[in-house]
Amino acid sequence: MLQAPIEFTPSLQLTNKRNGTTYRRLCLLGRGATSNCFAVLPLLPTTRTARLQCLACKALPKCRLIDSPAAQQRLAREIRLHSSLPKHRHVLQLIDWFDDSVGVYLLTELCTRQTLQDVISLRGAVSQPEAQFYLRQLFDGCQHLHRRCGVAHRDLKPSNLVLTERMLLRIADFGFACRPAEESGSRQPVCGTLAYMAPELLSAIGSPR
Repeated sequence: MLQAPIEFTPSLQLTNKRNGTTYRRLCLLGRGATSNCFAVLPLLPTTRTARLQCLACKALPKCRLIDSPAAQQRLAREIRLHSSLPKHRHVLQLIDWFDDSVGVYLLTELCTRQTLQDVISLRGAVSQPEAQFYLRQLFDGCQHLHRRCGVAHRDLKPSNLVLTERMLLRIADFGFACRPAEESGSRQPVCGTLAYMAPELLSAIGSPR
């Protein structure tokens, strides 16, 4: 069953108490079942403020985490794993994260073309050359994650593939990601988005344990 998008709008100003940086919340970029994404602008009391770049902020309400140890563990794993990834042109970089009394906030590069799903929704199906253009970038990013980082994303879909101004694709949202080598021997739950799951995972869902 699909979950309805959450209703969570953080304060107009968000402060990272670890380093004192304050961010102004700007426009809503997207809503999800567990988080919302906003554009934010870092504010500094200097003339450099005008030259600072906007960032994307994934905002998760703490009220959804308080009574769910599993959700807390999943978020901690996402932050730990995503922050450890070496920089790559086709993987969205986690720049920083912090929390306040009502939410947890993950800051990344703001990709101004938003997601591949937005492109498809606006224009319809992409052409074969466009599909090849995006797939080459996706394969490059996945190869980096698999071979160099030992990471399985486990939720690849158009809405988790963001696009820069130059239409460079970056893999985003590591909420379901894991390092299989670190979890070998433990039973792995079937996860991801049903419409984009591999056939063998769909078979596992329907098979008796």
